[in-house]
Amino acid sequence: MKNTLLLLTFLAGAESVMANLITNGDFETLDSRVGLVNNRRLNNLTPSRWDVYGSLPGWSTLSGRGIEVQATGVVVSAHSGNHYIELDSHPNRTLSGSTNSAMFQDVLLGTGHYELSFFYRPRTNNANDNGINLLLNNVNVLSVDNISSKQKAWAQFSTQFTVLTQGVQRITFAAGGNANQLGGFLDTISLTKQSEITAQTPEPASLALMGAALTGLALLRRRS
Repeated sequence: MKNTLLLLTFLAGAESVMANLITNGDFETLDSRVGLVNNRRLNNLTPSRWDVYGSLPGWSTLSGRGIEVQATGVVVSAHSGNHYIELDSHPNRTLSGSTNSAMFQDVLLGTGHYELSFFYRPRTNNANDNGINLLLNNVNVLSVDNISSKQKAWAQFSTQFTVLTQGVQRITFAAGGNANQLGGFLDTISLTKQSEITAQTPEPASLALMGAALTGLALLRRRS
């Protein structure tokens, strides 16, 4: 019984460590926001429909024309669920700037080691049309811009980082390449905590020597 309880506790701990810390990472959390191009409500998206939004649950536009949400069937099938993102967005009358847009999410993280991953799929055979940049606290940590659409599949990319001081971390995805409304696609963004930052502990051999020394001292005290 005790072993079973220990196993259940371990499994529960492992599940909490691997929980996704990103809000709406697969863009399936919907609300009633109205799009900036077709005036479509996000919660009414159906196959072969799309629109551009200034913000989504969990995500906000940082620059450019907004976040273009496409439903499965517009160009490709989503990696997960029914929606995916294109950041080389369609022009709209509300947000100005380049069609190469950027979106961000601020996440409060404690100290520890983290892994951030996402799935990407190119739209064209021209690498200059497909760029996606991942920035952490406004620093570019990963760029995807050299993949041919001949692979015709979603590919996963990831990066690892360490947080030394608890605080808000800004995660940004930005379109790169030509601003021509033919950007790469983005889906299934995940942020998981891999491990805590722990203080250095003595090596097993050192622990054994320490234990032997303590045992020796105890024997000397008894004899005296």
